Amino acid sequence: MAIEALTTNALNFVIFKYLQDAGYRSAAERLRREWLGSEGHPEHLPFASNVPQHCLINMAQDAMFLDHLESRAKQIPARYVFSGQHTVEHAAIHPGLDENAPEAALRSSTTSQAPEAHPHTEDGTSPAAEPQRKPSRKRKTPGASVTNGDVAMEDVNGHAPMPAEEESPAPVVEETPPATTLDTGHSRAIYTHEPRNLNQDTTLLDVLPDRYLERLEWMPYDPGCLLSMGKGYLRLNRIDASSAESGLEHKSVDVALPAQLENVDAFCWTTPNCAVAVVNSGGPPSQMRTQLYALTNWCQTSQLLEGPPLPGLVTSLAYSKSSNLLLYLACARTNVVRVYDVQNNYRAGAFMSLEGEFEEAAWISDTKFVLTGGPRLRFFELTPGNEDIKELEPLQSEHAWRQVKWDPLSGLVALVDQSRTVIGILNSASMTVIHTSSSQPPAPPSGQQNGTSRPTKITAFAFQPIPNPAALDPATPRLLATSLGNGIVHLWAAASLDYLGKLSMDGLRDIQAIDFSPDGFYLAAAGSTAMGVWRADDNGQLPKATWNALWAEETRRIASADEWCVNLAWDANGKKIAVGFSTREGTVEYAHASVVRLA
Repeated sequence: MAIEALTTNALNFVIFKYLQDAGYRSAAERLRREWLGSEGHPEHLPFASNVPQHCLINMAQDAMFLDHLESRAKQIPARYVFSGQHTVEHAAIHPGLDENAPEAALRSSTTSQAPEAHPHTEDGTSPAAEPQRKPSRKRKTPGASVTNGDVAMEDVNGHAPMPAEEESPAPVVEETPPATTLDTGHSRAIYTHEPRNLNQDTTLLDVLPDRYLERLEWMPYDPGCLLSMGKGYLRLNRIDASSAESGLEHKSVDVALPAQLENVDAFCWTTPNCAVAVVNSGGPPSQMRTQLYALTNWCQTSQLLEGPPLPGLVTSLAYSKSSNLLLYLACARTNVVRVYDVQNNYRAGAFMSLEGEFEEAAWISDTKFVLTGGPRLRFFELTPGNEDIKELEPLQSEHAWRQVKWDPLSGLVALVDQSRTVIGILNSASMTVIHTSSSQPPAPPSGQQNGTSRPTKITAFAFQPIPNPAALDPATPRLLATSLGNGIVHLWAAASLDYLGKLSMDGLRDIQAIDFSPDGFYLAAAGSTAMGVWRADDNGQLPKATWNALWAEETRRIASADEWCVNLAWDANGKKIAVGFSTREGTVEYAHASVVRLA
């Protein structure tokens, strides 16, 4: 297939869109007039609908990335070098507005106050001001215009001279600026994109009535398959987005399991399009029995894993992609840890019974894992052949750690304590906690306030994914995001827990779930009534897109309900977000699920 040629019209169009998005409306309008005239409009070009947002920026970034790869492969200097000093970040400050001005004044200002860009002269300089056109007087003539006979009739480029037209004043055309997609940010007087409303791109999923929704999971290798699971059901939703005009069509089928399905305790993807689900039989915890099922063939067939039924609830299910091992932790009167060899048809491997209090389990290397709960972190290692488990030296800590997540790219382990007000970073190589911090970032200098002074509970946390580990720059901080119940997402440099900034939006008063897009470029956060999507590096900026729950009225009506369970998941292509809500009010359960299309 031949590479598409970049015509002048195409290049002018992406420049026109960039000028509009960046706030240079006068420059965009001037380009349009000189390019297409007073009647034409770029949006009427046949290819306009095919050009995505931020096309010029993406093209430039792709070119710089390819140049970087070529310079490394050929050992030659890079052609495009801009250094790290770019002054103010992609923003134009309002004239006459101080950054320290009251926030209300900044909010009231609009992009209509943006300074007009001066046209450039032929030598590349920019004049201080455009000269004013002097009004010309209209001359009356007795009849048709007659050429002065005393002036030679010159031949201009082989054409006969045209009679001089009657001189008249230039018509005054009132410039109407095009509609802008920009607005002013709340914290500083800078131009930011007006958030896109995603409600019109929402498709409701079928959720069984009076069923509690526990989890939503997209298939990692098939962006059209979504699993919804909860109390009494495990359902496969096939999402078809092939037709943009008809919206998202979907079909739902129940996944057949041999046992009576009471609830799905845990779920984990393993090999491509295969997963493991943990199902319990219900009843009191002392009588509850739990079994593991391998789901294959796009989760349409199930296989009971070998081994006796587990006592109690399975609180953790973790898969190590590098070693193809599956780890689970079941907690009851006697705690059980077991490892399965996924590559050998889920063959049961090492097994250990433990005494004590445990919350979660996570891999920290190919053969080592950590268990949280109680005053100590306990470390374990598999023997060669995965036949046995031996316990390593535990780590005593001043905090009782509860939640744990491992980042295999950096070797860092993020921890959250029992009170959910302290976050810690563990070095998996030395198995020591190297940094801890309150959920509330340190106060800014000069005595400024950064929100509530008391610690707020951490509701979710996640490492930013890096799809291409080879592109990971050691000098770039590893990004860790934590969400709080007060509607704020904090960003940290994971290795040092240095505070990088925060994300928030109006109408999102609480955040229960966060999730990065697969490429790590965007971050979504959802509460009980709304969801926002930000650029991951947009410190303090408005979200790029917003979504309000279609059942917000119902949410307000059941204000006495317990805490909402919110689920959030991106599809493999980063083009759709599944969002689910469920809660209980007494014995009545409410559940809703939707798929929101971003592209």
